[in-house]
Amino acid sequence: MPSSVEVHYLADDVVVAAADYTAKGCHVLVEPFDITIGKYAVIQDPFGTRLCILDMTKGPRPLNRVESATKGEDPIR
Repeated sequence: MPSSVEVHYLADDVVVAAADYTAKGCHVLVEPFDITIGKYAVIQDPFGTRLCILDMTKGPRPLNRVESATKGEDPIR
């Protein structure tokens, strides 16, 4: 069994959330950085739980397909 627990949360703003958690006694393990949909960071609470937080400030990830499933096509072929 793993020695640490990892939890994932969606936040409105990762930078603000990381600062808030830090003020409440958590430690930043990975500073906020840019990802395709927004920002991501990893913090650890005083009990050892890792909190992976991300936001979608850049919007959802675009479809990887040229065709759109909204045109009535089967998205899985």
